[in-house]
Amino acid sequence: MKAYDVNSMKIELKKIFKGYRIMTKWLRKQLKKLGLVVVEGSKHYKLVTLCNHYVCTIAKTASDFRSGYNIVHDICYGISKNVNKVPLE
Repeated sequence: MKAYDVNSMKIELKKIFKGYRIMTKWLRKQLKKLGLVVVEGSKHYKLVTLCNHYVCTIAKTASDFRSGYNIVHDICYGISKNVNKVPLE
């Protein structure tokens, strides 16, 4: 499994989600590199870690320019809650 460093991940996530409007193939690939998998629902996406720990929910369409920043905050919060559940290698 993969250990998560929330501070370094937050920097990468800010770059990835800057100007977020919709989920693209590129965005999915970048999230997978960080150890997050996108699960598609009817109106939202769910982010889970590679070891199936739920992280957060993302709307399929962004409402305004702050959506990306809010998503980054939600992801970091979800990861920090689950950090004790993820085994270290």
